[in-house]
Amino acid sequence: MQVGQEADVRVVRIAGRLTSAQVPDLLAACRDANCRVSIDLSDMLTADPIAIDALRRVRAAGAEVAGIPRFLLAKLDSECGSGDAPPA
Repeated sequence: MQVGQEADVRVVRIAGRLTSAQVPDLLAACRDANCRVSIDLSDMLTADPIAIDALRRVRAAGAEVAGIPRFLLAKLDSECGSGDAPPA
C-alpha cells in the first residue's frame, strides 16, 4: 500500500493482495486525511472478506474508489446488499 498526496487529494494505492493485516493502515490513511480520499485499486489482485468490508466502509464514508477490479465490484455490491448487478 502506498499513500501519497496529489493536490488536495490523499491517494491510497493498493497493489497485490489486500488482507486484514493491512486494514488498520488503510483505515488510518483515510481517517487521518484532512482532504478528499481516493483509493486506487487498479493493481489489486485479491482481497479477503475483512478487507472487502473495510473498503465498503471507507467508500460509504465518502472515499472515492477507482480502478475497482470486476471481481471486487461484484463482491462489494453483493456484500453491501444493494442488489444491483455490476455493469456488463
